[in-house]
Amino acid sequence: MGRRLAVVVNPTAGRGRAIVVGREVREQLEAAGHLVMDVSGASAIEADGKLRTAIARSSVDAVIAVGGDGLMNLAASTVVDTGIPLAVIPAGTGDDIARGLGISRRTHQDIATLVAALAHVKIPTRPVDVVQVWAGEHSDGTIGSAHRYFLSVLTAGLDAAVNARANGMRFPRGKARYLFALGAELRRYRAYDYELVIDGAASSRSLILACVANMAYFGGGMKIAPTAHPESGQLHAVLVDRVSLPKLLWIFPRIFWGGHLHHPAVHVVPATEIELRHGQGEEPPAPFADGEPVAQPPLRCTVKPGALHIVQLG
Repeated sequence: MGRRLAVVVNPTAGRGRAIVVGREVREQLEAAGHLVMDVSGASAIEADGKLRTAIARSSVDAVIAVGGDGLMNLAASTVVDTGIPLAVIPAGTGDDIARGLGISRRTHQDIATLVAALAHVKIPTRPVDVVQVWAGEHSDGTIGSAHRYFLSVLTAGLDAAVNARANGMRFPRGKARYLFALGAELRRYRAYDYELVIDGAASSRSLILACVANMAYFGGGMKIAPTAHPESGQLHAVLVDRVSLPKLLWIFPRIFWGGHLHHPAVHVVPATEIELRHGQGEEPPAPFADGEPVAQPPLRCTVKPGALHIVQLG
């Protein structure tokens, strides 16, 4: 049974690897008898417009996204709450969303599993949570309008500063760029003051890092929130208190396997709604979510349980 499929590819993901993977995806889907609509674009804005147009104008049975976390965020934000299945074929540098979903990140295996899944009368999917971010502030002090969605982790503080620096670097490429940017930021290492409201409980904290996690991973495989799972209906606030640089250098490498949770300066708080505002000190860098920049606080993050239907590949 042929299906109408919208395929969106990020041509720059994985240093061009996504182009090759995307071509293989399209060829195998067409060989299986499906009608494939390529809705890729030269920019994220163009791809988003083409994907939304395809969904509005035709009956799309599924969307297939080939790329990294940024593209997965774009595709998920388009189909959230529509019931249209989303298939994730990772081909980026970090692929933290694929990790969080338990997708293999073995290209040929993922494509073969996708073709098999689409052969079912009913496409096998799993409902996963997404996080809606609200930004701005009303005159009464409440946080304003819907801003965007994310799937994995929103980061504020040190990681946001590192991401911003890395995005401005042309060399090196890949994961090494993050480590170079981290080294540069550690030379001007400092904490930031934040006002937090976690499920109604308010606190003021001086933090090195503040994260809102829906999945376990960020930064290309760092296990920042080992207990976060996208089918739990809960978020996890991961907060790292102000510590000395030597203590931070003890904590940081342990994030790769989740060992940082054993340090008393690291706190994990489950919640369904988390508000983040600047405190009294220096304005922190703008947060990032799924590796993409987000509006400056005040921000409110709320979980939307089961709002996205992911094609089962893992």
